[in-house]
Amino acid sequence: MLVEVIKTVLRRWYVVVAGLLLTGVLGYAAYSSTPPVYEASGTVLLLPPEDQVSGEGIKNPFLQLNNLDVPTSLVVARLNGDEVREQILEDQPGALYEVTTDPTMRGPVVLVQVSAQSAKATVDTLEQVLAAAPTALADLQRQQDVPKGDSITSMQLAADLEATAVTRATTRAVVAAVAVGLALTAGATAGVDAIARRLRARRRRQAEAEAAPADASEGAVTSDSTDTDGGTDAPGNEQTWEPPEEELAAQSPRSLTPP
Repeated sequence: MLVEVIKTVLRRWYVVVAGLLLTGVLGYAAYSSTPPVYEASGTVLLLPPEDQVSGEGIKNPFLQLNNLDVPTSLVVARLNGDEVREQILEDQPGALYEVTTDPTMRGPVVLVQVSAQSAKATVDTLEQVLAAAPTALADLQRQQDVPKGDSITSMQLAADLEATAVTRATTRAVVAAVAVGLALTAGATAGVDAIARRLRARRRRQAEAEAAPADASEGAVTSDSTDTDGGTDAPGNEQTWEPPEEELAAQSPRSLTPP
């Protein structure tokens, strides 16, 4: 089976070459239509008011984070709002970001996740969203006339300095395109080879059919031209034997005597 496949490929090498070129074009088209996506993330921590920490009691601000869940949710909602989103994405068209509370941490941590078509656009968008978090927090508190000593503040915990390329979708698209191209190449090679074989067999049968009547006519001429004496006379030249005149006279004497 493998030997037959190799022979077919060698016979129809031009179909294989054309199919491989088509496969390359399909792979490039798939890569171009689904380029890699770059991702980056960062986190912002909300801190309790200064008066709450500086007063009597616990002096460590990180131990006063239990009652900041509501402010954290408000900041998340503000950053996801259309007003802030339009301002940020106006400078970074095509970028996407999502702001949530960090599910991996128990404190008031805002998680920012950004994706874009280039590494630079991803990092720049992340920086803009992280910078918008304290502004959104300050706007919310200013709208409620919160005194400065009772204001909640924030600090940036972490941020990716370099974006990570995510190529899962690109890889799947390229693999699918290459698989389709190879399948088409195999099918075209087998099909062209089968058609060529059928045409060759048909021409052989036609040649045999054209040669058969000529052989039959030659045999017929040979059989008709042979007579009983072993000679060869043409049809239609048969001769009738007649007795000589002397024999006719001897057989009829009375017809020769005058009355």
